[in-house]
Amino acid sequence: MLYHYSIRVILVNHICQFVCLLSFLVVGSSALAQQNASIRGAVQTADGKPAAFVSVKLKGTSRGSIADAQGQFRIDRVKPGTYTLTASLVGLQTQEKMVTVAVGEIMTTDFTLAENNEQLQEVTITAGRTLKPDSRQLSRMPIKYLDDVQAYSVATKEVIREIGATDFQTALRAVPGAAAATTDGYGYTTLYLRGFAVSPNFRNGLFNNTLTGGDPQSIEQIEVLRGPAGTLFGSSGTAASYGGVINKVTKTAFNGQLYEGSLALGSYGLTRATADINTVLSQENNVFFRLNVAYQVDPFWQQTSAKQKDMLVAPVLVYKPSDKLQLKLEAELNSSQYPYKFYFLTDGLDLSRPRNIRDLPLRYDRYYGDQQFRNVKPVTQNFFAGQAQYTLSSGWKLTADLQKTMYDHTNGAFFPYFRSDTLMARDYYDYDYQFDATTAQLNLNGQFRLGRIQNNLLVGVNVQDVQQASQGRYSATPFHMDTINLARDFVPIANPTTARANANNVTFTYLNQFRSTGLYVADQVDLTNRFHVLLSLRYDWYYNPGYADFSRQNPQPYRQGALSPKLGAVYQLIPEKLSLFGNYSTGFNNVAPTSLQTFQPEFSRQWEGGVKLALNNILTGTLSYYDIAISNVVRQSPTNQQLRIQDGTRLSRGIDVEVVANPLPGWRILAGYGYNNSQFERADESVQGKRPAGVAPHAANLWTTYAVQTGILRGLGFGFGFNHYAQNFNNDLNTFVIPAYTVLNATVFYNVGNCRFSLNGNNLTNQRYWNYAGLPQKPINWLASLSVRI
Repeated sequence: MLYHYSIRVILVNHICQFVCLLSFLVVGSSALAQQNASIRGAVQTADGKPAAFVSVKLKGTSRGSIADAQGQFRIDRVKPGTYTLTASLVGLQTQEKMVTVAVGEIMTTDFTLAENNEQLQEVTITAGRTLKPDSRQLSRMPIKYLDDVQAYSVATKEVIREIGATDFQTALRAVPGAAAATTDGYGYTTLYLRGFAVSPNFRNGLFNNTLTGGDPQSIEQIEVLRGPAGTLFGSSGTAASYGGVINKVTKTAFNGQLYEGSLALGSYGLTRATADINTVLSQENNVFFRLNVAYQVDPFWQQTSAKQKDMLVAPVLVYKPSDKLQLKLEAELNSSQYPYKFYFLTDGLDLSRPRNIRDLPLRYDRYYGDQQFRNVKPVTQNFFAGQAQYTLSSGWKLTADLQKTMYDHTNGAFFPYFRSDTLMARDYYDYDYQFDATTAQLNLNGQFRLGRIQNNLLVGVNVQDVQQASQGRYSATPFHMDTINLARDFVPIANPTTARANANNVTFTYLNQFRSTGLYVADQVDLTNRFHVLLSLRYDWYYNPGYADFSRQNPQPYRQGALSPKLGAVYQLIPEKLSLFGNYSTGFNNVAPTSLQTFQPEFSRQWEGGVKLALNNILTGTLSYYDIAISNVVRQSPTNQQLRIQDGTRLSRGIDVEVVANPLPGWRILAGYGYNNSQFERADESVQGKRPAGVAPHAANLWTTYAVQTGILRGLGFGFGFNHYAQNFNNDLNTFVIPAYTVLNATVFYNVGNCRFSLNGNNLTNQRYWNYAGLPQKPINWLASLSVRI
């Protein structure tokens, strides 16, 4: 308890020091405030969508701004007077308006373009203007990239298309620094960030527990926040991760017409067809409908007669009854069907000495499952959501979201048990996992002034009700389904039913449900035109009525509460070009009791500092250093095997680098690098001081494309990139090595009229490599696609 108390005392002291510093800065900035004016506003398209990258300038001066992802712009340090304000972008009609500002005034004015959202996107792509956009949902406030106190990355649908993504794992390659996106034997997608495994658990800012991410056809952009995010996203045990957040922003309906279809054919028999349709349903141009569909057949590359079949249907309906109110209804229906996959384990192997997966006699190109083992019932993950946005007044907006998630993963997997280095027994695992979650969220955003201090306020509440149920059976020692000699060929199991019956079968049941309510408030304060401070706080109430685990224990109901502050500051050393940022952020994980003990939540804290660069829409970059510490980790008592103690700690420190650039029109560069030093600091003796499984010290990726802008070859483009992940371990004992890899990829594409042809090559050097789960990855493979837009 003394340890827990000291942690809280340190936290309170940090908060008090920060508040005292803030108070001093507020008073000082009020006294030193300049007597200039400011002009703020928003740029939107003809169909009411935010218009990013539009240049807003005061004609005849050097003062100007670039609209962010929300269409927001701000021009500070404007001398009193009358000006001509212009809004322009290459390929669009320039707009002008006269404005007059007085001393100390903050003037608000908006622009509406003649073009709609789709036309704007076409122009920005052609002009090579798709630099790193601002996050739409990670901060839940309209904050520009240079003014944000946290480090994040964004991958747009254009880049996802360029790399030829046919699944969510591949789509994550479009995120700078996301080199280690993998899928395990269950089909779950994971990305390692800052020393922790992160799942794609958020959709449009709401918790959804997708585990796989779904089909990339519905993606508008992927947003990746790095570091603990408990203040806005809640518990790290159910939703977010200490390493960060992966948020999928989906496509929405707009005021315009779009009819696009594509067909792709790839190696090993991959076939994929997609369609994207948008239309206006009313004569008043206020009801819009969009539909995205995809169907894919992807044979297992190790045995093409075993096939995975995926389908997506994603309709969206938007209704704008007035300029102030917008209503949206949407659904995303994902379905997958495939034979049992092979889930690699080291059970039975002699790990008294370090081993490398390369040394095992497992054939790289062999499927060690059996395609006869499959479920007739497909794996489904379905989402139904509704949103209402209401503009209360200038600068004030209310957003209400409701989402229903239904996930049914009825399938299985094969597991190995090594009787020796050459004899491998096979076990099966049948399971029916069902997940049902209802999430409601209400956010109030407001912009206002207190004296000369501008405030960007967020007040919100998030309520989620979750029910989980899993049941099934598996085989285990001493009686397995069969045993095969890895040095010889083996035949399929003659009778799966008999093989199951003859094995040592163990049944299990898991039931869990909980309700979590989080109340949060955040305020980004503009102390000066260049110095901004973020103050935010969240409190979570967690209730679990009791659950049944695999051993059929039934603990009593329990409640836990957690306070999650986040504090940050950013200062623009060079206005609109270079800023220094820093933050203190926290996360938490609710810890279930045992039949003998109850526990407090597990906590994390992060100190982060760095620099951000944005040069005239040509180059953006982020360099950050982070220090993450996990406390209150439950571990086995070294003196009593019946008890567990809650004094464990884990550290993770490192550096993240990201570069997004458009050096020349049509040339785009995305690059990222991460260094991480992660270890168990106070833990069970067997893993004390060891690196956690799956975590590599180095990760890097690069993707660059160039599209010819003029002449007879206009529309022809080329791309090249790589993903590198350093050596890591398959277990926390650090006794089983997964070797490092560097995978090279490339593309060539041609845009002509309404058609686009592309050819993607992956793993061009045909490298043999394994993911963190010990599963071999595809050799060299190709994907050719043709899309037509009407």
